Amino acid sequence: MARTSDPNQIQHWKNLLESQVQSGLSVKQFCNANNIQPYTFYFWRRKFTPKEPSVESSTTPSGLVPVRVVHPSSIQTLCIRFACGASIEAPSETIRQAIEQILQSEALQRTC
Repeated sequence: MARTSDPNQIQHWKNLLESQVQSGLSVKQFCNANNIQPYTFYFWRRKFTPKEPSVESSTTPSGLVPVRVVHPSSIQTLCIRFACGASIEAPSETIRQAIEQILQSEALQRTC
């Protein structure tokens, strides 16, 4: 069995993780199609996912956390990944409109 520090294995899994994102398939569907155990897929995804500071440990007074833009060129679909591992993927315009509505409703609450 190859060690997890094997550069070929690391590149193989990075390619697989990117393929899953690009495929639009769920992890379960992708794993079934590629004969991969889901727990193995999640192990490698967790290994390459940067550790984000938790909201509780954030020193930002607003409760906001830093954001990292992965692909800055004209994005059709946007994926927001939370520190807990959950994610939301939707057309970028839909997410932009939702964020605007959230900000507007928060602004209304502050004035009431």
